[in-house]
Parts: sequence; C-alpha cells; structure tokens
Amino acid sequence: APDANEEYLFYQTLIATWPGEELTREAHETYIRRLQEYMIKAIKEAKVNSSWIQPNEEWEEAVRGFVTKTLHRGPNRFVKSLTPLAEAVAQIGVVNSLAQLVLKVTVPGVPDFYQGCELWNLTLVDPDNRQSVDFNVRQKLMESMAEVPPGELFDGWRDGRIKLFITQKLLQFRGEHARLFELGNYTPLKTTGAFAESCLAFSRELGREMLLVVVPRLSSRVGFPPLGEKWADTEIELPANLSGKRVREVWTGAELDAGGGKLRVAEALQTLPVAAYFSAP
Repeated sequence: APDANEEYLFYQTLIATWPGEELTREAHETYIRRLQEYMIKAIKEAKVNSSWIQPNEEWEEAVRGFVTKTLHRGPNRFVKSLTPLAEAVAQIGVVNSLAQLVLKVTVPGVPDFYQGCELWNLTLVDPDNRQSVDFNVRQKLMESMAEVPPGELFDGWRDGRIKLFITQKLLQFRGEHARLFELGNYTPLKTTGAFAESCLAFSRELGREMLLVVVPRLSSRVGFPPLGEKWADTEIELPANLSGKRVREVWTGAELDAGGGKLRVAEALQTLPVAAYFSAP
C-alpha cells in the first residue's frame, strides 16, 4: 500500500497543492495531515482497497505512513526532485488562472465567483471544503496593493495579490460599463505569427464603446513569464472600426495605438500576461 493508482493520485495531488516554500514544522505537519485525510477519503470512495462500509484499517494506516515518510522533513531526495516540476507547473497554472479569470468576466454571460477564490485556491475537496473564508486577509491584501504597480504585483505572484487586483479592476470596469457586457457584440479576432495558437483575442462592442481582450493559452510554448518580446512577431488583427484610435489598458492605464489594423502581442502584453484595452468616444 498504496497501489499504483493510489500512488499516482498522491503525486498528482502533491503537484496541485505544493506550497512552493519551506514550511514551518507546524505547517508541514498540517499539510501532511490534509494529504492523509484526502487520500483516505479517495481510497474509501474508490472501494478497491477499502471503503466506508468495510474499512481496511491496515491498508489505510500503510497509506498514511507512506505519505509521512515520502514528505519527511530534512534532507529528502524525493522532495528535491519534485520541487522543480512543481514550480514549472505552478508558473503555467498562474498564467492559466489569470487568463481564466479575465475570460470569466469578459465573455458573454454572467461571471460566477466562488467565495475564497479571489486568491490562489490550493484547497482539497476534503478536508478543506469545510474551511471558512478569511475575509480579513483579503481586505488587508487589498489595502496593501493600493499603491503597488501591477508589474510588481505579478513579480510577487505567489502572494495572490495579482489575482485579487485583476478581479477588483475587472468587476469595477464591468459595473461602470454594464450595458457593454449585457448587450455588446462578441467578435473573435484572428492572430498570426510565431505564437498565434498561444494567443486568444476578441472584442466586445456596443455603439462607440469597445473592449479588446488578449489572453494566452498553451503559454509554456512562449515561456514564463509570457511577456513582451517573448511573443516575437505574433499579432492580432483588429476590427476596422478601431482605425485611427488609441486604446487604454483597464488595469495598467497604458495606451496603445490601435489604428494600424494590427496589434503586436509583445506590445499588448508588456506588463502582465493578460490584457483588456478599452476604446470609448
């Protein structure tokens, strides 16, 4: 114990929840306890080696011991080999999470926010699903980022403030331009160049108002962070009615000339790996 399927599940769970920093002894013990509870619940519900009705306590105890021994404190070859992979996956996850957030708020439909997901959410189905949301932490983080440039927030992505910042800015913008999101057209935009398949762009338009959204996909092909000249010659073909206009980025305030019919992704994604540019009369 564990069998091969259970062991694979354990490694996947480690990658998904890896804290990315050295934990205190107490936090390390809590992390192990969470993983143990998660694994035992999964094993019981799989009904292969144990179950709720007929628990195999010997098997379950062996799995608990496997979790403890695998993650023991001190010199640990397994943890040393796991950390670089977990870091690489986390970087891709950060970009994907921000892209998903921007899409959730800007595509047609009503965005649904799950309380507690304003920051990175590395919780497990069980036992973490019973935890209450710490709103005081979120309030303090929101206050602390008031004067911090967006680029610095992204550089310090581990604390989650960059996700909170984009959430706040986009919802504020959506509230100020409600009719654009309620009634505006949705137009997918063509991308060309070296990383055309790694860039998703579209516009929302109502009357003389237009929102241009740019997010990455498959960003590992571009590199981390997927910013600036890493996008090489990738371009977005812009709507004709942006001719001669300048657009302003929603959360950085940066302005770009959108009058040439095309927009270089290297220019659009200079500071953050996601962008939303607004054009209004």
